[in-house]
Amino acid sequence: MSTELPSESPNDFEPPTRKGNSLIIWLMIIAAVSFIVYMQTQRTEDRAKKKQIASHSKLIDFQNKILMGFFGITERDERALDQLKSSAEDPFPQQINSVIVINELGDARRALREIERIENRLEEKEKKPELAEVLPILKKLYQDVDAGEHALPSVSKEDREKLKKKLGWMGELALHPSTTPDVERRAELLTEAESAFTLAIGGLLGGICTCGLGLIGLIVLIVFLASGRAPFRLDPRPTRGAIYAETFLIWLVLFWGLQMLLTLDFIGNLPVSRMLLSCLASLLSLLALLWPVQRGIPWEEAKHEIGLHTGQHPAYEALCGIATWAMCLPLLFVGALILWVILQFQQMVGGGGVGGSGPAPHPIFEEVARTDGWGILQILFMASVMAPLVEETMFRGVLHRNLREMSRRSHMFVTFTFSALVNGVIFAIVHPQGMLGVPLLASLAVGFSLAREWRGSLIACMVAHGLHNGLVLLFVSAMLR
Repeated sequence: MSTELPSESPNDFEPPTRKGNSLIIWLMIIAAVSFIVYMQTQRTEDRAKKKQIASHSKLIDFQNKILMGFFGITERDERALDQLKSSAEDPFPQQINSVIVINELGDARRALREIERIENRLEEKEKKPELAEVLPILKKLYQDVDAGEHALPSVSKEDREKLKKKLGWMGELALHPSTTPDVERRAELLTEAESAFTLAIGGLLGGICTCGLGLIGLIVLIVFLASGRAPFRLDPRPTRGAIYAETFLIWLVLFWGLQMLLTLDFIGNLPVSRMLLSCLASLLSLLALLWPVQRGIPWEEAKHEIGLHTGQHPAYEALCGIATWAMCLPLLFVGALILWVILQFQQMVGGGGVGGSGPAPHPIFEEVARTDGWGILQILFMASVMAPLVEETMFRGVLHRNLREMSRRSHMFVTFTFSALVNGVIFAIVHPQGMLGVPLLASLAVGFSLAREWRGSLIACMVAHGLHNGLVLLFVSAMLR
């Protein structure tokens, strides 16, 4: 990054002749983005088909641990037990969980009555193979517990392995009820539940406190920007026509082309991990930044216009990036509300819509679940260093600049809102979380765009983006360990 130039007034640089046809380039961008969305959708469906039962995942295990950690600190009363009864509409894991938790909070006879309720529903309605496969084992298990057979003689070794495979951590807990002779293993399971609950509560409280501070900062920043006490440091002059739109299109094709190349089978035979190769591919995609120079913009001017400078001071810009991340959390909450409304609407119309019951998990979480410490470090570097560097350069640097040029004649509120929303939506839909992930990711992107306007430099955007990715990844890693 170069040192920040003194100002960005229209007289600093001699405006070049407008080049390119913006309409044609934007039609090509829309086509490229549509193709990427299609490919992402196909990959998401493929990943979903590989996971036959959701309870296999470590994420479901973590949710179950939180559940048991919560009930471990609550009083056991009749109302709590009644609320645990499942319904026919509940997914497979939730119906099974209700049986196991009822045994933990009540007794084996209550669990057996819940199994009988579920079996009656299965006879009356559509058969569910996964339930029909697991329920008989749990029935034998809790009949043994009710009869005082603490070693569970009716549950064979094959049945035990099936419970562990189908139910994960919850299956282990079912096999180690409060009367189990294996006291040490049960203590380990309960400790894991308490740790998961503590982690979840700590993350929730920390997020709420940071979100509150971020909301105050966001309101103050908006008031200062609106009143002129804080300047907008992104000046869309001189105008460059379609040059920056062309640059973004070249990057989009180059980046996704290289990433698709890494999915080929022969890449797995190379002595370098796919994650490190992905980092290299991301860096190579930045060769697209040579295009403005090729089109006649001096490199020093292009860097400044994109935001690749140090701002007032690198350390100060980094601190502003931390503040930006905190201010993004209230926007993320707004995105979550929009997502909730969409999901409620889908439920009302009785369909899964464009994304089922929620955003698809990022495929990088699958890597986190099965890799070791060295793999986690590689993923952390990719998510919190390389991704912010590349994505902020292209989305908040190149693309946001072009959008601001296109709408420069409008009121400042209009041009910023237009530019932030368009680049935010594009940023969101090319990610692999699916269409239901758009409200969350786009809300974050709007926050990064606000930082771009506030600071001029991309450092704050990169730091906020990297901090968010890093914290999410560390939290997910702790969940899945």
